[in-house]
Amino acid sequence: MDFKQFIPDFGAIAKTDWAKPQFDPTDIVKLVGIIASSLMLIFVFCPWFGVSNDGESEVRLGITLWYGIFAFLASSVIIVCFLYNHNALALLASLVCILFAIIGLLSWPNLNVDGMEMPGDFIKALAKMARMHGEEFNIVRWGAIMYLLSSLVTSAAAFANIIGFNFKK
Repeated sequence: MDFKQFIPDFGAIAKTDWAKPQFDPTDIVKLVGIIASSLMLIFVFCPWFGVSNDGESEVRLGITLWYGIFAFLASSVIIVCFLYNHNALALLASLVCILFAIIGLLSWPNLNVDGMEMPGDFIKALAKMARMHGEEFNIVRWGAIMYLLSSLVTSAAAFANIIGFNFKK
């Protein structure tokens, strides 16, 4: 296996004819990659952090966080890479997206609750105290989880394209 194929060729990217996408709709692997990366764009607009109790919830969308903005940009790059056959850059960008999703799952950003800013560390302490007392305190992170799953699928599709795995209709 030639590991040089995993390094993005920025010279080839600079020479890309942007008027002619190289997408083949019969290539199932690329189709899966484009669908998964499109889902990543959608999941950036879903809750990446929040709290939910008694039917009420306060959440932060992924796009409102610094890592969510970069995740949105990287997801857009991945779609373009799949459309123009730049598989190594698609793999690199999808690995970066995995990193952003992990940051999203591990961070505790500030929340605006009833017009008052609550620091993430305070929310973390509240959640810990509630668990210690056996009370329910739900943390909402489903957008970041779905983003992570989509970015894993996108990475697998980009890797499959690099190694030449072809599954056509």
